[in-house]
Amino acid sequence: MSRMEAKKNEKKKRRKLRLVFSLIMVLLISGLIATDYATREMMAIVDGRVLGYTKNDNIHSFFLLGDVYDIDQKVMMDSIHNFLYQARVYFIKSSNWISKLIQNVG
Repeated sequence: MSRMEAKKNEKKKRRKLRLVFSLIMVLLISGLIATDYATREMMAIVDGRVLGYTKNDNIHSFFLLGDVYDIDQKVMMDSIHNFLYQARVYFIKSSNWISKLIQNVG
């Protein structure tokens, strides 16, 4: 067996292993969600979901291991716009500094 064939076989084995691990993770997570749903329904528990997401108007709620994380869409969008503004200012300053550096060299 040549070295190239050995590498191809090794690559195929890794790909199959990744696929198997991915399928196992999907099965485990779906099992967690199904068990959580069944338990909460049996015991009539409304809060405390393992995994989940809901949206009410502009509030996004993420459920993770019994905790609820609420994110206001307006605050999130303001944060994104602020970050983009700061990135643009930094890019402009950097490009000006680089252009001055190039002019001084030439």
